[in-house]
Amino acid sequence: VARVTTALDGRSRDPPPGFLPPEFPDEAVRYEMSPLPDAMMDTTVFVGNLDDFVTDEDLSSVFSDVAGLTSVPAAVMRRGNYDSLGFGFVSFASPTEAEEAITQFHGQELHGRRMVVEPIRTDEPRQRVPEALVRYTLG
Repeated sequence: VARVTTALDGRSRDPPPGFLPPEFPDEAVRYEMSPLPDAMMDTTVFVGNLDDFVTDEDLSSVFSDVAGLTSVPAAVMRRGNYDSLGFGFVSFASPTEAEEAITQFHGQELHGRRMVVEPIRTDEPRQRVPEALVRYTLG
């Protein structure tokens, strides 16, 4: 029988009789966060004020014109229950493309809301982004 750790006191205890842990569907994948690597600092932009229904694909599609590609790595930040946090990140191949994206899209509308497109902040603590975005971008 597996032991359960409570979030309140951190101690392990035996589960109550008949307890079965919930099963999560395979598609229920949560974003694991990691600090943005140095290699991505100049090529990744912050995109804020996003509508709740903007997807990673929507963000990628909008910003892909800057790169001249069919898609670019993009991630909308979400809570564990998949509710949007209203911001995301888009990564480009070069700092020039990232700067062009900021110039071209800051203040533009996406799904009825004006986007805030800015460079990644460089102060501490280091900006955290989805691990999947880092793995996709850096390989």
